[in-house]
This record gives sequence, C-alpha cells and structure tokens, in this order.
Amino acid sequence: MAEDSDNLIYDLRPSFEDDEDGKDADAKPTEAKKVDSDAKVLKPWILPTGNKFLSSEEEKYMRPTHEPFSYFPIIQPEFIMVIGKQ
Repeated sequence: MAEDSDNLIYDLRPSFEDDEDGKDADAKPTEAKKVDSDAKVLKPWILPTGNKFLSSEEEKYMRPTHEPFSYFPIIQPEFIMVIGKQ
C-alpha cells in the first residue's frame, strides 16, 4: 500500500487549463469545479484543527468520525515510533 501514498493529498484541484481569463489577478474566483479522483483527501481532518481560532460556531469544521486512511505506513504507530527513536 505504500505506493498508494502518492494519492494522499490535502485537497483536490482542477487541472490548469488557461492563464488568460480576462480577469484582474485579485478578482473573485469562479465557482468551484467538481474534480473526480481516486486520491485520498486529508482536508476534512486538517481543517478542524484550527477551530479554536474561529470565533463563530458556524465557521467551525466537523472532523469525520472515522480515521483517515489508516493503512498508510507513514501514519502507523510502528512507523512513528521508529522515526522518533532516530
């Protein structure tokens, strides 16, 4: 499963198509595009770590109830223990 770790990313982004859209650089972004991928996205687990810095309950993020992709070697307790001993 180690080869699958290349699919472990923070967020999905659409592919870059054209840099000439006729908008100023600081223009508001266009509506998000749906991106299909087999990549494992960590964003839902990372965003809630900043909740203590958000003042409004409506702005806070809910952490998923299951653990993120626990089969990746780099997040196994055994792997972390080996790194910590070096």
